[in-house]
Amino acid sequence: VSVIFFFLTEPVFHMGKTYLYSYETIILHELTDRSLAMAGVRLTSKVEISRVSHSDHLLQIRSPKLEEHNGFWPTDAFIPSSKLSETIAACLSQTFKFEYTEGRVGSIFAPEDCPILCTNLVRGVLNMLQITIKKSQNVYELQEAGIEGICHTRYVIQDDSKNNRATISKSKDLTDCQDKAVKNLGMAYIRPCPTCPLKARNVKGTVTFTYKMKYDDSGVSLTSAMSDQVYQISPFNEPNGVAVMEARQELSLVGTKRPPISAPTSQLQKQGSLRYHFSGELLQMPIPLIRIKNPDLQLTETLRQLVQNNEKGDTKEASAKFLQMVQLFRVATLDQIESLWLQFVNELPYRPWFLSTICAAGATDTFRFLKQKIHDEKLNIWEAAVTLPLAFHFVTPNKQTLEIASTFLTCPQIQKVLMHRIIVYLGYGSMVNKHCAQALLCPNELLQPLHDLATEATSKGDAKDMSLALKAIGNAGEPASMKRILKFLPTFSSAAASLPNRIHADAVLALRKIARKDPAKVREITLQVFMDSTLAPTVRMAACVVLFETKPTLPTVSALASSLLTEPSLQVASFAYSHMKTLAAARIPQLYKLSAACNIAIKLLGPRLDRLSYRYSKVIQISDYSSQYQAGAIWRAYLMNSPSTMFPSDIITKVRGYYADTATDIIEVAFRSQSLTKLVRRQNIPFAEYDTYKTLKELGESLLGWKELPPEDPLVSAYIKVLGQEIAFVDIDKDAIHQMMTSLTGSSYWQPVAKKLLEEVQRGISGRWTLPVLVGEMRHIVPTIAGLPLELGLCGATVAQAAADVDVKVSPPVSDNFRPFQLWETKMDIHADIRPKAYFHMIAMMGINTQYLQSGFEFHAEFSANSTMKFDARINMKEKNLKIETLPCHQEVELAAVRSEVYAISRNMEEVDSEKKSHIFPKGEIPNISDQLQQPTEGSSKPGSWKQSSIPNVISKGYQQHSEEAHHSSAGTFYARRFCKKIESLGCSTCLSLKSHNSAFLRNTYLHKLYGEFEAKIILKPVHTDADIDKIQLEVQAGSKAASKIIEVSRPGSKEEGETSPYEDIQAKLKEILGIENVFTASNKTRRRTKRINREYGTADTGLWAEASTAHLSSSSSSSSASSADGREPGSHHSKDEIRQSGKKHRRKSSSRSSSGSSASSKACSSSSSSSQGHSGDRHCSGDSEYSDQQ
Repeated sequence: VSVIFFFLTEPVFHMGKTYLYSYETIILHELTDRSLAMAGVRLTSKVEISRVSHSDHLLQIRSPKLEEHNGFWPTDAFIPSSKLSETIAACLSQTFKFEYTEGRVGSIFAPEDCPILCTNLVRGVLNMLQITIKKSQNVYELQEAGIEGICHTRYVIQDDSKNNRATISKSKDLTDCQDKAVKNLGMAYIRPCPTCPLKARNVKGTVTFTYKMKYDDSGVSLTSAMSDQVYQISPFNEPNGVAVMEARQELSLVGTKRPPISAPTSQLQKQGSLRYHFSGELLQMPIPLIRIKNPDLQLTETLRQLVQNNEKGDTKEASAKFLQMVQLFRVATLDQIESLWLQFVNELPYRPWFLSTICAAGATDTFRFLKQKIHDEKLNIWEAAVTLPLAFHFVTPNKQTLEIASTFLTCPQIQKVLMHRIIVYLGYGSMVNKHCAQALLCPNELLQPLHDLATEATSKGDAKDMSLALKAIGNAGEPASMKRILKFLPTFSSAAASLPNRIHADAVLALRKIARKDPAKVREITLQVFMDSTLAPTVRMAACVVLFETKPTLPTVSALASSLLTEPSLQVASFAYSHMKTLAAARIPQLYKLSAACNIAIKLLGPRLDRLSYRYSKVIQISDYSSQYQAGAIWRAYLMNSPSTMFPSDIITKVRGYYADTATDIIEVAFRSQSLTKLVRRQNIPFAEYDTYKTLKELGESLLGWKELPPEDPLVSAYIKVLGQEIAFVDIDKDAIHQMMTSLTGSSYWQPVAKKLLEEVQRGISGRWTLPVLVGEMRHIVPTIAGLPLELGLCGATVAQAAADVDVKVSPPVSDNFRPFQLWETKMDIHADIRPKAYFHMIAMMGINTQYLQSGFEFHAEFSANSTMKFDARINMKEKNLKIETLPCHQEVELAAVRSEVYAISRNMEEVDSEKKSHIFPKGEIPNISDQLQQPTEGSSKPGSWKQSSIPNVISKGYQQHSEEAHHSSAGTFYARRFCKKIESLGCSTCLSLKSHNSAFLRNTYLHKLYGEFEAKIILKPVHTDADIDKIQLEVQAGSKAASKIIEVSRPGSKEEGETSPYEDIQAKLKEILGIENVFTASNKTRRRTKRINREYGTADTGLWAEASTAHLSSSSSSSSASSADGREPGSHHSKDEIRQSGKKHRRKSSSRSSSGSSASSKACSSSSSSSQGHSGDRHCSGDSEYSDQQ
């Protein structure tokens, strides 16, 4: 270690010479086992380097050749891509200039029209020349700049002085970098954990370099350089479940020549340093490549194809076209978007697709276009309500889009619709939060519109605007807003004491997101608010929630616990204690320190608070965390009571997810109803003495007279947060309740509205609704040593559809002097045909993803749900009776399905139509899984039970195991099963089909189980039954006639005319055969006698006639059970089965159901016992035994 290399210096290039190198780089994407499919690219070329001044050098890349690999190594070779090679050669063959001094690469200069991709490829070559030599050490560590940023680097130098050669090795830890070159898109709401250990990271990378140097009297020359970079990606944080990206480079000195490289004729532009530059790859979504030539024409064609595919029912192709449209809109200009809008503005099927893709694109021009259309009132109120939150969520926040967003706030068309105004202000706050997420200071001009709203609302005393301003400021989450928030808290501002309690609570909750940037200050504020006993309990409990979200240390938690010993409010004490108790039980790594602090603090408190019931405020938490997979989730509910309420007046519930070293708030919903509780308690209405209409009328009359409530205090308020951002809230106050109750009590103001609505319903409802949405787009991009980007991308689109045809007939008809309460006297006949459908398509990619080429693994997952509801309903409001009739299933229907598949893909821009795609496993080993599973015969099914079918071509168990082992060694693990349940009474069968072909035989990890193909689907299909089923009926009877309906249904004589009882038919046949008159004289005591016999013989009562659904079959069931339980031979089952079959012939052809009746079981079994053979309790089921097969 102490050897000193006084002669060793950095490599130099002598002036007047051109150094010729051969260059090769390979990037491969694979699993750890190379028997599976792989994808990769290889670039070979010749590199020439000349020195033209002390620090300036010129570089040229000649004869670049790009090759693609897709398939299995080593049987499938690299295939040249001649067209793409020509495209890359056009820019790489130009002259580049770079600064190089003492082994360090400085600024890089490139031609002005050179694509960034080519400049990054040059960076990949120059990155191999970056060497830092310490002449006094041969082993050392430092922070070194490179293409990936400034990373921790370790050097080892070995000298071969005999041969005048030296070998330099260096390695970099790519997870320990400063100013790392990385792009995270769509992850603004995912919070990293700075205190989590590095081992929790699911993306790990390293790179090693080996240099061979030759030195003589003229200096040191670089003879060869090799580098090897490895990225391991573990989506499920499994040590063995990793996908690998490996990049290798080799630069070898071929020789030198005298003529230097000619100076470039055009002016070169400075392109920065060695650090990787992101540009065009950010525009390319992780979807199949699109060659964009004419965006407006391509948009028109794609939109037409999209709508056509959707109308044909090809939802999968429609979702793919939807993602393509999003890609095209991101490069389209405002004029092109406007031209497309004019083509389809009056085409109703096209509008939802157009508006959804405009929102999902999130570009500056698409955002400006949407603002213009809302200003011009080209969108109706509901279209605007749907597009506005989507647009603010997906738009990329930058200076231009934030300026456009600020104009939304003052737009008159937005201001006059309260719902739109709320959405816009909350959305603007979210945009500010995303824009300033990584910045220490956020520009004041971005926060000024929100501060102005708060100031204006305070001066006017407008509580609704105060609440809106605080919620928008809370979405922004900037520490610069704290002074504004404190003005709404009585603890810090005496003027705020007159404000409603809900404004105080909103001010406290607005500090939650600010705590992520300045936890110490928020901790100080919320602790003071919590200690202020003059505030309302709900405000103090909200402060407790925010305080613990700052993750306080043990002294703060102990101080809070000590204050509870003298806390005058049991509600606050109970809430804080239960919150600490739930945190103490948490097992989330990010909460370890807080959990330990709470565990110590609760020991300071006595058991008194632990004995408080749910009459007092509580925190409920359900959490789970897997340390193996570094993933978990928490569901938490805050139940806040007040001293005057029996039930929680404020409820906040949220779900937070944890993954590796990150956390995100998935969803949060809150409900507040303090004033409503007070109002109802004051009325003292005897609800039990009134029916529904009188109760509503009485409550309506009482609500119309409330005058003592403050006008700004709402009865009910609620909000919803998605990904930590509040997207909507509603306050139901006096005016809203007044309008609703007057509509129920027959106010003349609502008469024309209600009458018009009813008339529209009678005309029929017919339409088709479509809502496509880009669910999300998350991308993590890092550079490789070759200069190409490695991307982990995920995007998903969902399409929700509904088609409905509903006819309604009302009797008596609507009169001119119609009152809403007259609906309680009407009869309605409804014929409905409703067809809802949902489809979700997700694409995940690991590999190279640029606008020029794609190479890597592509994962496709689909979920589809399809249903058809066709029924006739008759509603008698006066009699409180409902009858529904529908048809049984007549054809096989796929209700729901989940499918996934992984491919190794290779695509390039010059050959978009000839993509290369390989299945993970070699072909020819196992037939396609869709052909493996044969349909089981219905004759082998068990009514009312589950059945299972295995792979049909496997005969014996031993052969099946041997066959699977053979599959494991060559083509993956194969699995195919089908489970069915026959519902004989409805004439249908439900089946769950599972198929899988994966690589779990290599390693039993989730990632290996995911690599391959998977399909799961639920199918509903008709089955043969003993009786034909014409229709299915459901009847619901409520009110005073419900009891009489039960008696009518259960009475044996309540049969339709001409229908004979199965009991009477059986009795007549036995009389004829046996020649006796009184065969069935058993009374209702038979079953008790049967049970005594069963106990005497030790045999269970099975009830063979469990099929019966009416009361008049119960006696025969008892008799049959008694005779089958006295130890006779199974031959007696034949006669009973014959009797049962005869009885079924006279069953009604329609399967009827009543809500007050009992349902019938389709499974019929008996038990037999044979003590001589040593068997007991052998079951023989009518749908499965050999006896029923013979029958």
